[in-house]
Amino acid sequence: METSRKKGFAALLLAVLMTVISAMSVPAAAEWLDPIAFTMEATGTEMTGPGEIGIQVRVTNTTGEDMTDPVTLYDPSGNVVTAFGDGGSKVLKAEQPYSWSGVYSVSQEELESGRLTFSVRCHMAGEDGTVREFSQQADILLTYAGEHARLGVYRTVTPEVCRQGKQVSVTYELVNTGNVELTNIKVAEKLNGRSQNVDHLSPGGSQKVTFTANMGANDMTCGATITYKVAGESGLKTETVPELVIPLARPDLKMSLEAVESGINIGETATLKLTFVNNGNITYNGVTVRDEKRGEVLTGLEIPAENTVEFTKEFVLTEPSSFKFTALLPDNTGETREMTSQQVSVQVFDPDNDLILTLDLSSDTTTVYEFPAVLRFTLNVTNNGDSAVKNVKITHGSVNIREIGQLEAGQTVKIECDVEIRQEGQFRFTASARDNLNNNRTFQSNVIRVSYTAPTMRPTDVPVPTVAPLVTERPVTDADLDPLVVKGRDITSTLAYIFAGLLAAALILLIVAGIMRRRTQKRSENAYDHLDLAARRDYGRDPDEAEDDEDEGDDGDDTVPAPSGREEVTEADVRRPVSVRAIPDDPLEEDAPEPEVAPEDADQAAQRMEEAERVIQDDDDSTFRVSRRADGGAQTPHRRAARRRQSVQDDEE
Repeated sequence: METSRKKGFAALLLAVLMTVISAMSVPAAAEWLDPIAFTMEATGTEMTGPGEIGIQVRVTNTTGEDMTDPVTLYDPSGNVVTAFGDGGSKVLKAEQPYSWSGVYSVSQEELESGRLTFSVRCHMAGEDGTVREFSQQADILLTYAGEHARLGVYRTVTPEVCRQGKQVSVTYELVNTGNVELTNIKVAEKLNGRSQNVDHLSPGGSQKVTFTANMGANDMTCGATITYKVAGESGLKTETVPELVIPLARPDLKMSLEAVESGINIGETATLKLTFVNNGNITYNGVTVRDEKRGEVLTGLEIPAENTVEFTKEFVLTEPSSFKFTALLPDNTGETREMTSQQVSVQVFDPDNDLILTLDLSSDTTTVYEFPAVLRFTLNVTNNGDSAVKNVKITHGSVNIREIGQLEAGQTVKIECDVEIRQEGQFRFTASARDNLNNNRTFQSNVIRVSYTAPTMRPTDVPVPTVAPLVTERPVTDADLDPLVVKGRDITSTLAYIFAGLLAAALILLIVAGIMRRRTQKRSENAYDHLDLAARRDYGRDPDEAEDDEDEGDDGDDTVPAPSGREEVTEADVRRPVSVRAIPDDPLEEDAPEPEVAPEDADQAAQRMEEAERVIQDDDDSTFRVSRRADGGAQTPHRRAARRRQSVQDDEE
């Protein structure tokens, strides 16, 4: 009884202390929240156009202490009101109010907005020395009494990010915020290059116009130019809505689920962490996450574009559990999609009835001298837990070794197995079983390292060489050879003879062709008339007589220089061809007929004779002589032909 009274008294004392502390902390909190009081009044706020209004300002220090820093007054544009206090600032004593009156010039824009906002700012230091800035605001409402025209434009883009092939719409809400009627309103939109018209808007009236387009493979841009007329005025007024980029949706969202602890004791809390990695430009709002077994687990999630966010959820578990989350993802493209995480499992253990297995592994040897080798492994499996274990599976890698049906607490089972190995390495056995909470538990044995060593070779005795007796062997004949070998040899010999014959024939043909070519060349050389040309020729004399004169003058120089002004005869003129109709087979025969001269050749000769006579008549001193050198006597055409025939025969021999 006395103990309970002491506990009650202690609790009461603690409550009183907390109340006192709270009461002491209130002024400090108030000091931080309300260091000054700021009020403001104005006169002449009903206006027909821009002008001045009267303002009255009252500022009070509510801290109970003198202020060390001044209070500054700012106008709606954020500029210091220099007429307030001392250059715009005033230092206030404790509980001291300060009033100020002045005027302020209202612009057309401020008049149309209908509101003016003034503010005061100051700095205060707390008990801990921290300096903070405080600000108070006061508003003045204005009334626009005169006629004024104003068109308010409010744009809405749906969706904010559009998927390719989907429709994007831009809506403009037109509001007449003035006090006169607006007419002939035209909205020209850049999105699709079209325009829409609104006939008129009464003061305070509004109307919406919408433009649509299909999203292509790139971002789109919207922007509008609005023209309208004011009732009673003739000119057009223009409002411009700035351009806005509507991005093409580029989704890139990844979802992952993991358990902070892979295993806990029964009755403890398991924490799961859900992570979204959003590398795209789509924002997801109002995301809901469900588990396939537990239903809805998270709601109202937001996944901003180009951000990574994490969410955690706790579960109290009494048994091993698996989790698989599915997220319902509404996005700012107007679509909703689902995404499912991988499955995560959490093990639950009972510390009062735990499963503990011990595996002791040994082998008959740890060194082998050849491959493949057979090793005998011995494995002792002991249950060190407090209860029996059923269906204990013994494996080595993916190979099942043996299954123990039941292993009592403290019991040891010995397992021996022969294993064939083909390389050195490490060997370890694994035992797996389920505990009383149906957790699959695994336990591993110690590691046995088996190495390979090359065997040591025993020295061998040096053998004594034995001389082999002489053996007489008979020559190999065709009968000893394979018939195919003999046949191949015969075919090869035949082909060799054929190739040798072809080569000899080719050589003979080559020699004959060379001889014939040489003879043809000689005949071509002998085709010219082998006559020695004299320095002069007399076309007025018989050729035979000219030859006789030439023979008589062999001992002396019969070359007479041609007089100047006379035409010289060239070798080409002498060797002009003469067609012979018939040449006897043997010109030396006495009865051989004279060679026939073609009529055309005779005509040519006559023409030449006439040309020669004309030359002689032009110059009597000009004489052409042709010397034909012979073995003796005058040469007739008969003999000249015979000599050519004899020359050809000599060449052929």
